[in-house]
Amino acid sequence: MVVVMTKINDGGPAFPMPEWQDAHGTIIPAEYGMSLRDYFAIHADVSGTQFPTIQAMADFIGVDLPNNPDFSFLMQVAAMAHAKIKYAVADAMLKAREVQP
Repeated sequence: MVVVMTKINDGGPAFPMPEWQDAHGTIIPAEYGMSLRDYFAIHADVSGTQFPTIQAMADFIGVDLPNNPDFSFLMQVAAMAHAKIKYAVADAMLKAREVQP
């Protein structure tokens, strides 16, 4: 089996800070923090997203829904679905930045 890994366009660092030297001569290493993709995902509003059934939500994220799932499992499914949608929005925002007017 061959596994092909593709690099996700994360847009680079959201708030890059280059290496610098403080007043005492100490070199402070560069910090890159979260990616622009993560930043976009955090701010994506998916509050209006609804699924017709819990099964549809589980199918969307690719998990099997057990018989009589407990509340904790259902909350994990909901969180995973919302995260997947948020990153889909972030990916669309990054793609839109590539389009030239």
